[in-house]
Amino acid sequence: MLDMRHMNSIRLDPEKLTVVVGAGATWHDIQNAIHPRFAVKAMQSTDIFTVGGSISVNAHGMDHQAGAVRNSIRSLRVLLADDRIETVSREQNPALFDLIVGGYGLFGIILSAELEVVPNSIYWSERELIATRDLPAKLAKIIADPSIGLMYTHISTAPGSLLDEALIYTYRKTDEGGAERAPLKDVGSVKMRRLTVNLAKRSTAFRSFKWWAEKNLEHRFEACTVTRAQAMKDGEACLVSRNDPMHDSVPYLRNAMKNDTDILQEYFVPASNCCHSSSA
Repeated sequence: MLDMRHMNSIRLDPEKLTVVVGAGATWHDIQNAIHPRFAVKAMQSTDIFTVGGSISVNAHGMDHQAGAVRNSIRSLRVLLADDRIETVSREQNPALFDLIVGGYGLFGIILSAELEVVPNSIYWSERELIATRDLPAKLAKIIADPSIGLMYTHISTAPGSLLDEALIYTYRKTDEGGAERAPLKDVGSVKMRRLTVNLAKRSTAFRSFKWWAEKNLEHRFEACTVTRAQAMKDGEACLVSRNDPMHDSVPYLRNAMKNDTDILQEYFVPASNCCHSSSA
């Protein structure tokens, strides 16, 4: 394992709409450097990872339109096994580019990356509870809607509704030219979130409580970080900038419990085989 975190330079080029970063720079650091004017086009859904690590697995994030990180890479500088340093892109050394992106570090060491950035757009946040069987049809509508810039889904792990309910979070673009974007803030209520997560690992009752809280309580504490030119009225949507929902360093998942290991399992299921979707 190579620790590249000291190679963390960040250089924004607002004219080219790119940022050149060292492979050890984290998405958290990049967001802080380019906020409030710009946001990264594609990144992992939490910001603790390094750029080199994300590119090595070709990670995806919350922007379903941008797709995987690969799609926002202009070029990479890589160190090869014979000590050569090469620049690779879709146009320059494309075969090596294809091997490096998603290559898990087996074909070269990523030194730096030139990535595309986009304007730090304003979104209004929405959430909807649906039956999981309706998820493929709902996702198809979201994908076909160009106004939705970010989205993610949580599926129930509570015993009473295990895999049967889903909460869909969407962020819809809105035109707020005079809006002010607040400085980025870290996630709050960390101790309470960590306690809930840890208890849910050990108790079916707390797994049920965790899901109930997400359905009924969490959205009430959502931080509306964008200030409109005119004061918001009661009932108006909560506005956030693009950077806000992606600025999550998951501190609530870190704990000091001994002999405790979390394992992430990912399952890729074709929509046609998922959830016994209705045709509605």
